[in-house]
Amino acid sequence: MKQIIQCKSLCEIEWLIHGSTTREFNPEPGEKIDELKRLAETLNLSPSAFLFAHQKHTNHAFYLDQEHGGLALNHIYVLENTDAVGTDVPEVLAAVFTADCVPIFLVDRKARRFMLVHAGWKGTLHKVAVRALENLIQRGTNPGDIMAWLGPAIGQCCYEVSGEMAEDFTKEFPSLPHAIRDRYIDLKEINAFQIEERGVKRKNIHISETCTKCESERFYSYRAMGGIKGRILNVAMILPSKEQGNKERDFCHKKHKKTQ
Repeated sequence: MKQIIQCKSLCEIEWLIHGSTTREFNPEPGEKIDELKRLAETLNLSPSAFLFAHQKHTNHAFYLDQEHGGLALNHIYVLENTDAVGTDVPEVLAAVFTADCVPIFLVDRKARRFMLVHAGWKGTLHKVAVRALENLIQRGTNPGDIMAWLGPAIGQCCYEVSGEMAEDFTKEFPSLPHAIRDRYIDLKEINAFQIEERGVKRKNIHISETCTKCESERFYSYRAMGGIKGRILNVAMILPSKEQGNKERDFCHKKHKKTQ
């Protein structure tokens, strides 16, 4: 068992560090910032700042750019009522936290920018991934340049919802009967459909096969554990140009398990 899993297609982007933690990394979860600092140490990173949010299942997104300034060592940006964060500033370690909800990595390979998204059923229904993608597009991103990874999350096999909620999803996404079957919802596929509709190429959308409830011994799962007992840290950071190709920090290929 490894501490971190990654998308092999994102590993091919030389300026990007990314990953999602397993329970081996944080068997006894603590404060979010403490976990992020420890994860940075584990990855041999020295972030200039940390960026995350108090997630509330909204469709609100925040993008940190150079205009915000003040990127002193260990500066901490914590957003309220926000469920997607992103940046184009190197050495800012951004994170979203999940435990069944879908973590979505949206990476503009050409413009060196990204957004991380936390999409539960509310965020999915209210299209938080689209809101995050629009943040990138407003800054000049071509959706065709986006590489996306939908990381470890609860699968349709285990995500049973109420009849009323299933009906809400059916009304909102009538063209996806395979993703809304009886009362079982495929949150990954619905989010993939949303960003594809907005211009991300299907061949560039990579979906983890991991179901966090089925693999609750390996990943934190809200449903399997009967509440919040821990969290998966989903992180990304842009390397400064001088660090690209540094094999000592190329943990994609040497230290951690790659996955789709």
